[in-house]
Amino acid sequence: MKDGMLLTILVAMSFYTGCSKRTVNVENTNDIISIDLSISYPHKEIHLQNIADIEYVALETTDDILLDETFRLSSISDKYIVGWQNKTKEVFIYNRNGKNVAKINQFGQSGAEYTSMDDIMFDEQNEEIFVVERSEIGRIQVYTLNGVYKRTLNYSKE
Repeated sequence: MKDGMLLTILVAMSFYTGCSKRTVNVENTNDIISIDLSISYPHKEIHLQNIADIEYVALETTDDILLDETFRLSSISDKYIVGWQNKTKEVFIYNRNGKNVAKINQFGQSGAEYTSMDDIMFDEQNEEIFVVERSEIGRIQVYTLNGVYKRTLNYSKE
């Protein structure tokens, strides 16, 4: 009887010691962190300048170049800043000072033009712009930095 009682007490104690309240759970093998929002944590201010090099470049805007909310930055290299605007289907190339070097607008239906603009890529070494058309055709149109058509690359969308 004593052994049964001792075993019951040991089992009960193991249950009680296994139950503890933790605010952050990092021991889980799933790497899921849970945070108790009812606890007041100390305020900590982190400045981006302290953890990264920041360079602000104002991109040139003119009557010809008006960037809107559809403008997406594609690439920043040592010499160029390249972005594209889905609304107007244009590619913009800037130098590192923010001065516009070129604007490509080859939107159309001919074989040297793109019919959609799903993404762009920039090859700085060869100074080529790749306009990706994923939605309909599955091709990539390649242009020089001045917007001159070079070639078409077809690919399977499967």
